[in-house]
Amino acid sequence: MGVRVHGDRGEEPDDGADADGKGEPGGPGRQRDQQGEQRDERCSSDDGRHEGDLHDPPVVDPLWIRSLDAGRHVRGLPLGHLAPTGFALAPELVRPRECDEFGMTSVRDLQSKCGEEPITMLTAYDAVTAELADAAGVDVLLVGDSMGNAVLGYDSTLPVTVDEVAARTGAVARGAEEALVVADMPFLSFGHDLAESVANAGRMLKEEGANAVKIESGSHTIELTERLTEMGVPVVAHVGLTPQSVNQTGYVQQGHDPDEAREIFDLAVAHEEAGAFACVLEHIPANLAAQITAETEIPTIGIGAGPDCDGQVLVYTDAVGLSDWTPPFAESFGDARSAMAEAMAAFVAAVEDGEFPSEEHSHVADELDDVY
Repeated sequence: MGVRVHGDRGEEPDDGADADGKGEPGGPGRQRDQQGEQRDERCSSDDGRHEGDLHDPPVVDPLWIRSLDAGRHVRGLPLGHLAPTGFALAPELVRPRECDEFGMTSVRDLQSKCGEEPITMLTAYDAVTAELADAAGVDVLLVGDSMGNAVLGYDSTLPVTVDEVAARTGAVARGAEEALVVADMPFLSFGHDLAESVANAGRMLKEEGANAVKIESGSHTIELTERLTEMGVPVVAHVGLTPQSVNQTGYVQQGHDPDEAREIFDLAVAHEEAGAFACVLEHIPANLAAQITAETEIPTIGIGAGPDCDGQVLVYTDAVGLSDWTPPFAESFGDARSAMAEAMAAFVAAVEDGEFPSEEHSHVADELDDVY
């Protein structure tokens, strides 16, 4: 039986949705065009500009915050396909996308895609990965606290520090030209003191060049979301499975029973009302995610939450096949782990066999023959 938690908050569970989520009205098999019709009004592409504005775009609009990077350099200038590292990217690896007039994806761009075109998000933790994902057309780069498990060698996300997120956010911002960069606020960097929480989040934009922050959401983050939004810091909410709560919930799917589903639904709505511009739905039943998506006016980004979300996010090491293990709701679209292992083994063999470096890798200065 599916859990009907949208519409009238007092409705009983809906017998029209079966256990696998394929029934109506909220199952993941619903066609996206139907969802789009349902959401036409709430996903208006109105960019908020009005006749008589003194500035176009208005200078108070936080959506343009990425016009300057952390080094106060103008970002997003039309430099062809020259990557931030200085290397030209192969044309087949570069996907065009619709961006604002500064040449970068904005919050407004994401909201205009809501219910119309799928949003793509990948994690990134360094400039090279950001460069490749950006060129591939990824809309959002999440500097996730998943770096703890994925690249820093921790057993969970809990040890990740503000400094670690800040350093890698700066690297990703320098590597990306068009994608929206979202910094993930790590465990205990928010929620216990409002002023400190605002300072930690603001640092990611002010010093590191992020465009927004993501906060694992609970009742304690509603006021913080409202305050950050008021101060011009765009916020992505995150409900369902929240890895920073692993000691309380484990890594199991959330939202199975009606009470838990209702709590997740209400948290998503509360954070939308507090000003969040998007919401990550992690590891919840697909039919619950579909109902949250249908009833909220902000884009939903799913991970293990079925096909009816406005977008999808994966940890990049899972997506490219670099992880030694991937969760059941993820998919590897390459085999980077094997490719890297083979390249490293080939390097070792070439050095040990005396094949590298060869003459072509060396330079001889004739005038130095008699130095000693």
